[in-house]
Amino acid sequence: MFAEALIPINPQRWPAFTAGSIAESEMPEFGDKIQTPLSNIIVAKEYLETSQSDIQWRSRAWQVAEDTTLINMASEAGGTIGSFGAGITANKIADGYVSEMYETAVTQNQQEKLNFEIFKQTAKEKGMAVDKDKVRGTGVTRKYVPEYMQGDICDRPERNARPDEWNNNEDLPDDGIIMGPPSNPGSPSNNDGAMDLPVKSNTDS
Repeated sequence: MFAEALIPINPQRWPAFTAGSIAESEMPEFGDKIQTPLSNIIVAKEYLETSQSDIQWRSRAWQVAEDTTLINMASEAGGTIGSFGAGITANKIADGYVSEMYETAVTQNQQEKLNFEIFKQTAKEKGMAVDKDKVRGTGVTRKYVPEYMQGDICDRPERNARPDEWNNNEDLPDDGIIMGPPSNPGSPSNNDGAMDLPVKSNTDS
């Protein structure tokens, strides 16, 4: 699905779709304009790959699926004109993805920074990336996210959802905050992969 993000599945719709995308491209050079449909696919891939938490990845995965579905519906229902318009829409959607990626990058919080280090360590331990510097986030299919951090894919968070800072413990189970794997494999976890933290006892032993 991710390889076909932001494009019609039906090859018959590609010419009109591509024409719409190229026609409305903001790239100055024609050589760059004709690359716009492909660039949109790459942006969608990076949108998922650079997610800084499992909750953000799930939010973005749902968004890409929804946007791709809308593009396909417009292309099929509207024929040539609909496909042309879908190409224009794909450009705007990709621009929105870029804005969200930029916002996350410049406002990265402490939990996301910790997640990033965990993702790099996971990639190293599983031998997924020889150079851990190639890890930019969760990965396109969240392959760098440890299983204990993975929430239910059927649970859709709000758009571009992000975990709260460490010092905000209110509604902790819903924030997607993950500090580490459970010491007890049977310990319960919430839908965002965050483990229930132990309650400190006030009784002296």
